[in-house]
Amino acid sequence: MRSGVDYWRVQVTVKASEIEAAAAWLIDFGLSGVEFEDGEPSVLAPFTDMVQPTDLTPFVAGYFADDERWPAVAVRVRQQASAHGWQVAVERVAGQTWETAWKQYYEPVTLPAGYGIVPTWYESSPFSAQKTIWLDPGMAFGTGTHATTRCCLEILIAQGAAVHRVLDLGAGSGILSLAAAQLGAVTVDAVEPDPTAVRALLSNIRSNGLERRIQVTRGTLADLTAGPPYDLIMMNLTRELIIQWWPSVRKRLGGWAILSGLLEAAVPEMETMLRREGGLRIFEYRIRQGWATLRIAQ
Repeated sequence: MRSGVDYWRVQVTVKASEIEAAAAWLIDFGLSGVEFEDGEPSVLAPFTDMVQPTDLTPFVAGYFADDERWPAVAVRVRQQASAHGWQVAVERVAGQTWETAWKQYYEPVTLPAGYGIVPTWYESSPFSAQKTIWLDPGMAFGTGTHATTRCCLEILIAQGAAVHRVLDLGAGSGILSLAAAQLGAVTVDAVEPDPTAVRALLSNIRSNGLERRIQVTRGTLADLTAGPPYDLIMMNLTRELIIQWWPSVRKRLGGWAILSGLLEAAVPEMETMLRREGGLRIFEYRIRQGWATLRIAQ
């Protein structure tokens, strides 16, 4: 996020069992990702043993740009949240304040096989130039530290991405698109509906010099130009969005896929969906902090 741009933070207090539904609800407003607290003890940061308190109230929060659309969005948010029986809290977040806080806590992230993610404001990388992914996530989802994103990256690195065509649906900051390109993908279509995330995505593509290999589509799968099947499709979304888009995604899949953003309990449902929609099966799944990431193929 660039300094000087303010945001509205919308937090809805929910039951732990309603987190996934509330997250999908916020994302339906055009957000690329959300912040949440499930009230369960978990690791605060990667590679540490720091544990959160156990008396936290479950919530889901999202950030909306302070632009001409916000007043109408605010009315819809309050009306729909009330219909669900959720309590809403709204606060303004100064862009410069958020940016400073983010940079204070975000440090390089070590990935398998010598790869790493480095904030763009660092002067140098502790990783080799060929294995460094420069990233400024701004307000977009995708830093490489969340369990879902990290498991996607681990599977991507383990399997490789030296293929011709890749689709990253719900690209957020672009971290998975950038990794796929670094791993050898010839072309990557990064699809993202959130204009704020798109700005971060385009900036990150430029920072990594990948303008010729990563094409950005602002919108959803329906806005993507038709073309040959994809060798790899990545969907780090929510269960609801994966189920909604899967029939259309399946028609564009010519190789393997990574599905993430799923709670562990959703794995059997995904298995049923894959069998019903084209005979695919799960070749690998990784469970971390209650989240599941699946590698699927014929």
